[in-house]
Amino acid sequence: MAQLRLATEISPLGAHSVRLDLLNGNTVTASDCDRSFEAAKAIHRNIVRVPRWAIAAGLTKPPGWLANHTAQPTAAGLLQPEGGIRWCGDEQQTGLSYHADQGIIINRERVPRAPMKSSMNLSTDAWIPIVWTEDKSEIVSLREARAGHQIQDRPPS
Repeated sequence: MAQLRLATEISPLGAHSVRLDLLNGNTVTASDCDRSFEAAKAIHRNIVRVPRWAIAAGLTKPPGWLANHTAQPTAAGLLQPEGGIRWCGDEQQTGLSYHADQGIIINRERVPRAPMKSSMNLSTDAWIPIVWTEDKSEIVSLREARAGHQIQDRPPS
């Protein structure tokens, strides 16, 4: 799960701050330089949890003002008048919409797929030396060692 913050309008107030008209009707000023407790409370009151895959594209470059007021990865959603949601600073539709009675609606067919990246942590995940059946030696992660029938535990004699 990941977080989605919804606003009806985001107005730049300068290079480092914005005015947010939030979904619940509150208006706050948020900055990427100064953390405001009042802004953080208002932002958190307008955050919903959604599946990470549905907002992966919105998590790639969160605005500095949002990252400054939230501890977890959060996407900045801008609610359009027709109910569609787009990401802050992006004109493309997200495949998400909002309805007051239903909440966030995810249209699986229209959600853009984010490029897959390895979730491997090089400092903690196990790496093992292997020998492929083609006699090629290599060090791979356990995640990459899925082709078990193509791996041997020692070079052929």
